[in-house]
Amino acid sequence: MPPIKVKFAGAKVKTGRVPLPLLNSVTQSIQNAVFRLGEYYLEEAKVRRSGPVPKKVREACTLELVGTEKGSFMATLDLQDETMEVGKESLQSFHQITHEVKENPKRGIAANIKDPSVRFRVLQYFSEIAHETSEYTVMLGHDDQYFSLDKAVLKEAMDEYEQPTDQEVELVGKVIKLESRPLWSFVVDADEGNIKCQLLDDSRTEEILKAFDQEVIVKGEGEFTDDGQLKNLSFVKEFRVVQPGVHSIDLLTIDGRRFRMNEDVRVSIDFEDNHWHLTFEPLNIFLTDTTIKNLYKAFKEEIAFLWDEYAMEDDRYLTADAQELKEKLLGMMGEE
Repeated sequence: MPPIKVKFAGAKVKTGRVPLPLLNSVTQSIQNAVFRLGEYYLEEAKVRRSGPVPKKVREACTLELVGTEKGSFMATLDLQDETMEVGKESLQSFHQITHEVKENPKRGIAANIKDPSVRFRVLQYFSEIAHETSEYTVMLGHDDQYFSLDKAVLKEAMDEYEQPTDQEVELVGKVIKLESRPLWSFVVDADEGNIKCQLLDDSRTEEILKAFDQEVIVKGEGEFTDDGQLKNLSFVKEFRVVQPGVHSIDLLTIDGRRFRMNEDVRVSIDFEDNHWHLTFEPLNIFLTDTTIKNLYKAFKEEIAFLWDEYAMEDDRYLTADAQELKEKLLGMMGEE
């Protein structure tokens, strides 16, 4: 079975150099995908919702960095133990998905995995591999064939397999605690309070540790009290440290209300003079605060205000400019 090859190219890749955080992030996402495939094949098409990766899967599917090449920088990953059938089957499936997912993720993943929830999890890891940046391009391959991944296409395929539910929540705040028992979890100081977030497994604990006391964005499935207050996230789907740059938003939740984006909505976030700055030019929103939590809360409140005052207003009471804003809001999002 040929090993996995990862090719890094772009303006910032010179003389075979690549940032270690980028290399760690990409290779960890590849490892996570292979672990999930291994669990799928070993556990008779069953993948647990949470908890650590089973020992048998780790033994069969752990990857090692076995070589690097200069130029655009290429890393080669192979099985730690090449004798175990589950590992070889998982690696073969990874290659097949890589080859087919570049043009039609839904067909490519469906041909290899029957369980829709498992398809979503594997596509999620492939999406994490597909970094969106003008400075670096990440390609996967084997046998000297390389394929780039389109994050937008992958996300569209993910939506096919796991439609949004009433429990889906996006948190913004600071990581203030990490717990390892009974299962790995962390606590985020968010606008909704100190929210405990359950990890799918222990593969991302190093990433969470590095994010301690930093501002993060977390998406997962929420559990609520009888009066509608968020208690915790039963499992985490997405996690990233907030850094200056452009960030995509597909869901906003505020005071029990949920706004789902109908298009690729992106906000610009900068950090200067100990203050965070958020810019959303399509709606002329410009905000500043000392914390991401408060900045994000202000952004959600601004969106809710514009929605109530313009999107929900009768055209008879709106000026021409206000009607134009209303159309923009209705085309951009919807309240669930």
